[in-house]
Amino acid sequence: MTRDQFNNMPHHANMFVKYEGVKYYVISVDFKEQLFGLVDEKEAIPKDEWFWVRCESIELVFPDEKSIN
Repeated sequence: MTRDQFNNMPHHANMFVKYEGVKYYVISVDFKEQLFGLVDEKEAIPKDEWFWVRCESIELVFPDEKSIN
């Protein structure tokens, strides 16, 4: 994803992305730094277990791609 795509896309609950070929749930977004906070599954995960990646490092997963692992 480019920075321009990040800035112009709608951000919402229930977002999934692929990072290094693996699907992750987006638990948080840092708009200033253009980062996604990722976790393995959509559930309550302590903040110290989130990991942050730059928007350029991910691909969006659209609803019809939920089965991607």
